[in-house]
Amino acid sequence: MIYPATGRPREWSNWRSIPIEIGDYGITNQKTGVFEVYGNIYSSAIRESLKKVDPGMDLDRYRPKVGDVEPDLIIYSKGVVSCPFETGVEATVHGLTNASFKHRWKFAKGNDGAVLVMRRPRQSKIPKEILGTLTTLPELAGKDIVSSTFSSPQYFIYSSRGAGEKLSLALIPKESPAHSGELMVNGTAALGLDWWTDAGPSAHIRKGCDEAGRYSFTPLCLMRHKAPPYSAFFRYEG
Repeated sequence: MIYPATGRPREWSNWRSIPIEIGDYGITNQKTGVFEVYGNIYSSAIRESLKKVDPGMDLDRYRPKVGDVEPDLIIYSKGVVSCPFETGVEATVHGLTNASFKHRWKFAKGNDGAVLVMRRPRQSKIPKEILGTLTTLPELAGKDIVSSTFSSPQYFIYSSRGAGEKLSLALIPKESPAHSGELMVNGTAALGLDWWTDAGPSAHIRKGCDEAGRYSFTPLCLMRHKAPPYSAFFRYEG
């Protein structure tokens, strides 16, 4: 669905929510965006192959590095623009006024578009010192390598089919009858957070919220490939 690049590594959005681990390698279908995993660079097979190229390289010394928690990340395709949140909507949806995240976009008519939102993402990276050597291995020839992943406790992906629509999105507390010990939001007990949107029931959406705040979702990866980089398709906000 989303298969762009924003620099030298290729950027891939995990629309189908398939299990992705940093170091996975395989082939991405450029038409469907589906990434087919063949293996992982930290596997025993790759370690054996690496000994023939660089006997002194120990992959255990180059484990992925986990970064700090970052500000909210919003990525959207060309033709998508931010616009003011619609007045009057807040009064009709409980918790929307004080939502921890609230945004609205307009999509270009006649062009497909997409938006990806990640709350407080955390990036993991493969040390760049080993990527050059890894791409010389025959097993990895012509393959995409997941060189970096972005995980998040809450994410949201929306795909537009060129209808020229607007999309409102917010992260609001779930409601439940008041019970002792539960988080109170505006006098109402809340059970975690959930995404609210004004998109219709047939909208193309993928989303997730971990109520415990764990980094359970990996909706964004960076791919390393020996082929020339693709042209920029996304821009960043926030």
